[in-house]
Amino acid sequence: MMKRISVTAFLTVIIAVMAAAVVAVLFSSAWDSFDRLRSAEQLTLVARASAGSFKTMSNLRTARAIMSNSLEADAPIDPELELYLAKVRSNYRAALSSLLETMPAVRLADSASTTGALRAQTDTFVGLDDASFAAIKTKKSERQGD
Repeated sequence: MMKRISVTAFLTVIIAVMAAAVVAVLFSSAWDSFDRLRSAEQLTLVARASAGSFKTMSNLRTARAIMSNSLEADAPIDPELELYLAKVRSNYRAALSSLLETMPAVRLADSASTTGALRAQTDTFVGLDDASFAAIKTKKSERQGD
């Protein structure tokens, strides 16, 4: 059978088979690269969400200490401390906003309900935070609920 095939036809078939093998290897490599790219993108999202949550927690700890001491004091908050607290609040609200924007893109087992619960708790927290920030600007005897 090999005697009936010309050298040109034989070389053409061999080259075609080799080209198909090279294309298959390149396709497999491209597919693996695409999977690694998706994994890297997911890791980037998780890192961004993690950075937002840690920045939020750090600023919340600072604000909690100031708010707690200011709410216990009889006098309104000192204007300099109020400016510092406003800056801290701005920082954690920006970080919290970034976290809420990033969370839907992060693939979690129950991503929709987790993100919804986080958003609802954030809305509750923001309302309480605004009320307590307004309360520390007045004397303790003039505050509602004291």
